[in-house]
Amino acid sequence: MSKKLNMKEFEEESKEIVVSHVGYKCQKCGINPILGVMFKCCECQDVILCETCEKMQNSHSHIHAMVKIRKPNLNPFKEKEKVN
Repeated sequence: MSKKLNMKEFEEESKEIVVSHVGYKCQKCGINPILGVMFKCCECQDVILCETCEKMQNSHSHIHAMVKIRKPNLNPFKEKEKVN
């Protein structure tokens, strides 16, 4: 029988899991692979940022929409732009 978690326990357990976006590099700081949340600009094909850089002022145009990608397997750009 699986244990049911309350919301606080779920949030704490979730914090421990860090996802890795293998094959993706932050265009600002260069971290490769991007760990945690990855951001992709909807207008600039080559702009991919890590969560830290996306939060910084002047990291990218704030008038452009950014897609927040939490899980690598849910990345809609997966096959198009992997770094070699």
